[in-house]
Amino acid sequence: MANASIDTNQFGAHSTRSASTSAAKKSGLDMTTITKAAGWSNAFTFALFYDKSIKQSSDANFGQAVLSNV
Repeated sequence: MANASIDTNQFGAHSTRSASTSAAKKSGLDMTTITKAAGWSNAFTFALFYDKSIKQSSDANFGQAVLSNV
């Protein structure tokens, strides 16, 4: 995860759902799509438990390339 420029002080292997959905939100993906993909019935679950601050790295890497093409 660190090699993909993910802040491992904030995210661990157990937090891929919050990392991926927070990154999707930051990239501008609408909440209906995010909640449907995560299997949540509404955005409240995301806002309460999973919405994390995502820091943008200046280094281009594989993880950013994948997420930017979703």
